[in-house]
Amino acid sequence: MANVQLPNINITNNDIDAASLPQLQKIVKTLLNTTVMLTEELTFLLNNLDTRNVNEIDGDVLIEGTVTALKMQVEELSAISANLGKITAGQIFGNYIATKEVGYPRAEMSNTNNLFQASSSAGRYIQMQSLASGILPAIKLINDDLDGSIYPLTGNLRIETSSGLGDITIASGQDLRLSAAYFVTLSDWSKLYSYGNGQTLQEALDALSSRITALGG
Repeated sequence: MANVQLPNINITNNDIDAASLPQLQKIVKTLLNTTVMLTEELTFLLNNLDTRNVNEIDGDVLIEGTVTALKMQVEELSAISANLGKITAGQIFGNYIATKEVGYPRAEMSNTNNLFQASSSAGRYIQMQSLASGILPAIKLINDDLDGSIYPLTGNLRIETSSGLGDITIASGQDLRLSAAYFVTLSDWSKLYSYGNGQTLQEALDALSSRITALGG
């Protein structure tokens, strides 16, 4: 705080009561000079208020719009709890951002696991992972015990169920078209199954071959 030296008047009521006329005149002059000095000192302080003169500031007296970012320097904003509304910023680096603190549904971003995640419950969610260096990024689909993944693999796009137990279903309200520059491949014809006919393509080909052989015989 600023070092303020205010004048000190060492005159008591007893001094005034016991004073003669010349002494009273001297006391009045002293009081006048002291008043002038106090007025000058207070005028200077009020015209030059700064951090040396102020210990506390009431936020209610701050003029709106006068506190700018250039006048704020803090290491953490953890002490601030508020609805921040719209935030416009150049760069934001943080640990965790979520649409809801607890409960579901919830969408979240975390730099702990480097992921984006949308959850309908604790065990059901879709996750975009940016994994460690050297490991492929992936989209993971978790439905309780079933774990599915979509990720690039040496120029290809691979979709799989990590457990090996779940089906991958592709449904369309109209036609389902497969188009490739080369082939649509299967491990063998026994892997192509018709629910309507209740048989695999290999079984259908074997049955057709048997009928052709029978006709030829």
